[in-house]
Amino acid sequence: MIISDEHKFIYLAIPRTGSTTIQVFLQEFGWRTPNVHDQNHGSVNFARGFVGEEKWQNYKKITFIRNPWDWYVSLFRRVRNYRKQHGGPPLETIIDYLDISQDGDSQEDFLVEDDKIVMDFVGKFETLEDDIRTLAKFIGIPIPEELRQVNRNKERPHYTTFYTEDWMIEKVATNEKFVIDTYGYKFGEDGDK
Repeated sequence: MIISDEHKFIYLAIPRTGSTTIQVFLQEFGWRTPNVHDQNHGSVNFARGFVGEEKWQNYKKITFIRNPWDWYVSLFRRVRNYRKQHGGPPLETIIDYLDISQDGDSQEDFLVEDDKIVMDFVGKFETLEDDIRTLAKFIGIPIPEELRQVNRNKERPHYTTFYTEDWMIEKVATNEKFVIDTYGYKFGEDGDK
């Protein structure tokens, strides 16, 4: 999370949505929370409790989302690499990841409280640079001329190639139903190219 008392915003970072790039850009205008709850990532409930009710009610709440099928591939690759580096049980395919992921794992947890969206601004990973410029206007900070993208992996195949069976596509669609329905994502569209 990045919190700015001067510009009155709270950036809630959803993992694997360009969050490092966004944090590098925003940290000049606010302060980064200590490494808590999955490296500064947390759900709406966590963030609200962390910042307190006054800031939660009065600050602009912002986040970025990602095509759910692309998001799951990125999560899988992150977990697989972490396990390889730290000697955890192997995770060879996205099927392995889908088998261990919880049915409730969703970007919705970072957007919704009491069945309504509480974010004032939701950008998309797929239009990261344009949305960061729009965000800058929204929170009243200088619009970046050039954005330094961090951790951008242009070498991996398109996310659709990871889904070899229909049930895999459907599991993500079930877990991410809210994000898909609300933001119009479709399998095979958007995502890393």
